[in-house]
Amino acid sequence: MSSKGVFIDELERLLKMDDRSDVDSLTYIRDVNNWPEETVVIKYNGGLQTFVNVTGTSKGAILIEIAKEIYGEGAQGRFFKYFE
Repeated sequence: MSSKGVFIDELERLLKMDDRSDVDSLTYIRDVNNWPEETVVIKYNGGLQTFVNVTGTSKGAILIEIAKEIYGEGAQGRFFKYFE
């Protein structure tokens, strides 16, 4: 697993400690067809999912983007994926 993948796994553990985050899981996806090169999938309790493009982003910037998406006004790299 890449160092970003390990970082996302550890960030997931931290976010699950905070009941206000409502996070069920974070998943790091890399080089999958029809996705941006690097994506974090945020799954919330209840089933809602949001997607953040983290291609070429440092771990510090990933932390800020994920925090904005979960607690703030939304990540700059947020995108929507529709499944058929």
